[in-house]
Amino acid sequence: MTNELVVKEQYALLSANETAREALAANLGGGKLNRMDLDRVGVPAGGGQMWSIPTLDGEESAKELRGIILAFRDGRTYWRKEMGSGEQTPPDCFSEDAVTGCGMPGGSCVGCPMNDFNTAKEGTGKGKACKEKRLLLMVRAGDVLPFVVSVPTTSLFGKAPTTCRKYFMRLSSKGLPYYDVESVLTLEKDKSVSGIAFSRIAFNVSRQLDEPSRESVRLWRAKLAGALESVSVKDNSVDTGKASE
Repeated sequence: MTNELVVKEQYALLSANETAREALAANLGGGKLNRMDLDRVGVPAGGGQMWSIPTLDGEESAKELRGIILAFRDGRTYWRKEMGSGEQTPPDCFSEDAVTGCGMPGGSCVGCPMNDFNTAKEGTGKGKACKEKRLLLMVRAGDVLPFVVSVPTTSLFGKAPTTCRKYFMRLSSKGLPYYDVESVLTLEKDKSVSGIAFSRIAFNVSRQLDEPSRESVRLWRAKLAGALESVSVKDNSVDTGKASE
């Protein structure tokens, strides 16, 4: 990891002035941010290695997502029927906290048979029928508003040293919260046990933030605390790059 990164001038969110706040208030029309206001970025299908990022000028293709992760939340989704490519069907059961499921079968996620390994659909591997995912609230350098990155099961867990949970644990070993660093998310092509190509997110640290920036991040985390809570794992919950281990 390189030296501390002075980011207050680079990151628009951390140096947001009255003009930026006025613009946000005007564009909201006196309302509040809701779960559909934030852009979402998902993993591409078929082993794609380019991110598609919504911008004012349309979709932007990028090899990496570089920014500050402000918050995260874990959830689960379960479909009784395996879906076809591009199909967007609401899950039969979902959990917004990865603890309690709503729908069928619903109830406590601990002890749920759909949370056992080897319950994934035949031919898709030895994974779980209920897919765990992590929603990240992330902001890039030039943006005031963050966006949501949907991290599927294959990027959350696994043997690869750059999966999301292992990345967070590596930061923990250095005494660093995930919001004290600039993170870089790239896409790596992989294959499931049945030979299906998919994309896995690789998490790496770019630099540690300087102290003034860390303080600003903490203030914005408090202000945006409800933004991620209002985002549902059901919204755009079909990860096109999903595959079972």
